[in-house]
Amino acid sequence: MAPPKHTVPPPSTDPSDHHDALDELLGSVPDKDLDKTPPSVLHLIQGLVAHIMTMEETHRDWGKAHEELKVLNKQLQARVDNDPLTGAYSREFLENEGEQILQKIRNPAGRRKGEPLPPGPVTLIAIDMDGFKQINDKVGVKAGDAAIKYLAKFMQTNLREEDKIARRQEGGDEFFILFHGTKAQAEQKIKELRTRLIGEEQFKYTGEFELGDRIGEQLQEAPIYLSFSYHVHELKKKDTSFATVMDTTLNAVKGTDKKTKDTRWKKWDDEHPDDRLTSRLDDLNRSNMAL
Repeated sequence: MAPPKHTVPPPSTDPSDHHDALDELLGSVPDKDLDKTPPSVLHLIQGLVAHIMTMEETHRDWGKAHEELKVLNKQLQARVDNDPLTGAYSREFLENEGEQILQKIRNPAGRRKGEPLPPGPVTLIAIDMDGFKQINDKVGVKAGDAAIKYLAKFMQTNLREEDKIARRQEGGDEFFILFHGTKAQAEQKIKELRTRLIGEEQFKYTGEFELGDRIGEQLQEAPIYLSFSYHVHELKKKDTSFATVMDTTLNAVKGTDKKTKDTRWKKWDDEHPDDRLTSRLDDLNRSNMAL
């Protein structure tokens, strides 16, 4: 029969228990031998026990601090990787993801052992929301923020999990989509989403006017017309960097012609050159246009 196992209780973390620990340590030493032990040695042993106890306490503190640091790092990483308003990825995150994909496209044979094969065709879609300034100027920044959140959620809901969407910067109305597919497939998908946003979906804002003659007046599910312009670019071996692709694709949106640029915002501004909010809400509701 195997001898019974003896369990050793964990040492106390209370410094006042150091003498008890010393007594426990020396309890197995015969009294005749203990009497011969010089006081200086006993004092040294007592100091060693205290030092060990202190180290164990410090180790526990380090473990707790390490766990807290992991939580803080995770929160910080989420803050870097995601846009706080919309929950979409940040430009920095998408730029890093896109650069890794571009490197595999440019040099598929140079991948490290164990790395996945280069992806299939990948296309970057740049989006610029139409009329964002008008929403901020005519109703207020809260309405603008709500519209941005609505557009981001609409995209996230209608894209595949692998198609990542990122906001270009906080306070901006531009987005990027890293779409897994050809340029033609990306073009078809973004046109479909734009048609749905204009025709089937309708953003309704509940809040208050933040400026103008109607400041403080409450709006209840007031329709705000949303649309966006876009440009697509399929990644190629000749692309020098993903950051450059992002900039040039977005610049192409800014300079786009009326094929993808919605004109109803300009029409609205032309018809209301005074840019005043009084009596405009009824006109907007009748015309089913945006605030």
